[in-house]
Amino acid sequence: ISSVALFTSSDSICKGDTLQLNGIPVGGIYGGMGLTNNIFYSDSTSMIDNLVEYSIVSIVSNFACTTSTTKYLHVFPKDSIVFILPHDTICPMEPPFLISATPGGGVLSGNALFGQTFYPDSAVVLAFNPINYTYTNAFGCENNATDSVYVFDSPILSIIKAVDSLCINESIILEGIPAGGYF
Repeated sequence: ISSVALFTSSDSICKGDTLQLNGIPVGGIYGGMGLTNNIFYSDSTSMIDNLVEYSIVSIVSNFACTTSTTKYLHVFPKDSIVFILPHDTICPMEPPFLISATPGGGVLSGNALFGQTFYPDSAVVLAFNPINYTYTNAFGCENNATDSVYVFDSPILSIIKAVDSLCINESIILEGIPAGGYF
């Protein structure tokens, strides 16, 4: 048998991703941790160099001849993301607030978010406003996380008065709707 070759689009992969292997000549067998047929699943491997093998067997004069090649695939970690949200529920008339996530250096995006500042008065009322954070580490492994801020509706207030005018030293009882507020 002539030589065999094992090709991949990359020799490194981020944890959680998959990589397709291609062996030449076709029809061989792939072996190694994390492999199912010719797909390398990094979730089922360790964070070290993973040895994969491609071999092909042929019968020559009643003898089984095996030719194989190996390759190391490097698995790199994705960084964990932690959101820092000062509020996860808020009213639209409250002041804007900063949102941050670690590790720093990623990109925040979402409704009512300008830079790192969330503006409640620009948010969708009576809804969860998603905030997404995407971070790519030095190995090129991207991870993202999503959190949200629920924006309540501002109550509609009214004052019920018994009369429209009073004389000096008279008093009336005011009633506010909805109940539970204060004057």
